[in-house]
Amino acid sequence: QVQVPSSYQEAKEMFTDLGKVFRLLFRKQDDRSSLSSVMISMFDGLDWHVDNQAACLLFSCEAVVKMFLTDLTRRQGGLVRLSHMLVAMVTVRGRFSNNLGPGLSSILDWSFALLEG
Repeated sequence: QVQVPSSYQEAKEMFTDLGKVFRLLFRKQDDRSSLSSVMISMFDGLDWHVDNQAACLLFSCEAVVKMFLTDLTRRQGGLVRLSHMLVAMVTVRGRFSNNLGPGLSSILDWSFALLEG
């Protein structure tokens, strides 16, 4: 996926439905690791730009983002990928002229606690 949205409206059109699917699957699945694996396979297999991955996560929900990031840290090179994703989420949010808001701020706080061990 080459096109990176430059506005909130454009990102909303691209990622709202997929974010809803992730939220629904998260609520309905007992094995959430399979959802994370599907997301990683989709992002990596379709060669998604990290900004698009971040935007897609921002249109899901905090629980989905935390699940995805937790799983990401368990994979090879996961801490580097986690740091890239966090930077991308902040950057994308800024590009859309949104402040961090309680959701992303909470995810950042949680991520730093995760990294501390």
